[in-house]
Amino acid sequence: MPGASRPSPSTEEQKQPTTDLVRDAMDAATKLVRIEVALAQREFDKQIAAAKKAAVPLGLAAAAAIVAVAVLLVGVALALPVPWLAAVLIGAGLLVAATVLGVAGWRILPKRPLEETRDRIGTDVEQLKERVA
Repeated sequence: MPGASRPSPSTEEQKQPTTDLVRDAMDAATKLVRIEVALAQREFDKQIAAAKKAAVPLGLAAAAAIVAVAVLLVGVALALPVPWLAAVLIGAGLLVAATVLGVAGWRILPKRPLEETRDRIGTDVEQLKERVA
C-alpha cells in the first residue's frame, strides 16, 4: 500500500546499527593506532640511524680538538712570564667558552622529539572526534 507506513523498528533493530557503528569506529581507531605506531617507529629509526652515523666522527673530532687545544694552551702558558697565572686565566677563559657552547648546544637540541608523529596523531584524534560526534 502506498500510503501505509512501516511499523517502527524494534529496540533490537535500533541497537544493531549503533553496535555496528561503534564496532566499525573501534576497528578504524585500532587500525589507525597501529599505522601511527609504525610511522613513529620508522621516523624514530631514521633519526637514530642518522645520530649513530654522526656520533663516531663527532666524538673523534671532539677528542682530537680537546687534545690539540690542551697542548696549545700548555705551550702558551709555559711561554708566558708567570706560567701559573697564565694557566689559571686560560682555564677560566676555557670554562666560560665551554659554558657558552654548552648552552648553545642545549638550545639546538630538539624540544619536541617525533614532532611529525605528534602532529599526525593530533590531527587523527581531531578527525576521530568529528566522526564520532
